[in-house]
Amino acid sequence: MTPQPSQNPVLSLEPATLTAMLRTTIDTLPHHPDAPEAEQAIQRQAAFEIIAALHPRDALEALLASRLVAAHYHAMDAFRCAAQRDLPINLLLRYQGKAIALSRLMATTLRDLNRRQAGPALQPEALPAPVPAARAQPAPSAAHTPAQPPPAEGRHERRRRERAERHLVAVVQAAGLGTGAHDHAMSQRLHAEVAARAAASTTALAA
Repeated sequence: MTPQPSQNPVLSLEPATLTAMLRTTIDTLPHHPDAPEAEQAIQRQAAFEIIAALHPRDALEALLASRLVAAHYHAMDAFRCAAQRDLPINLLLRYQGKAIALSRLMATTLRDLNRRQAGPALQPEALPAPVPAARAQPAPSAAHTPAQPPPAEGRHERRRRERAERHLVAVVQAAGLGTGAHDHAMSQRLHAEVAARAAASTTALAA
């Protein structure tokens, strides 16, 4: 049974996260082979006090706190093994190297935890809002296309049109069709046809 600390050291943690962190931390603590149950309980209480001093605020900070506590106790256990008398030199150096490596791991983990706690607590990232689909724009209707102004009549086109008109007038007069309302209407229609042909010719040249 995992003992509970006298005060809750990490109020911001979820109960399940707190319980899992404490249990895994206690399970990693090395105990002296001859340590009685009371001494082991004191060791567990000391681990709780260390966690309380670290103030983990979320699951990732709790992970770092657990690793730091475990590294500390294993480093101290390695130092205890290296302090034994009549220890072979190679085993002594192995214990000392293990203790030094664990001490470095502890220092690195503490720096990571302090760096993380210098900023705000990590919050679950909100999913980005869905981007609304772009509405299809209606194709511009040909009926709304503004009318283009007629191209300017060039000098050569104007001369060609004037010669055609003079020729038409001469033909009409020679045929004796220059009098009367019917003849006048015929003349106007011919003038309109000549003007339309001249405009069509001008448009073709401009294109």
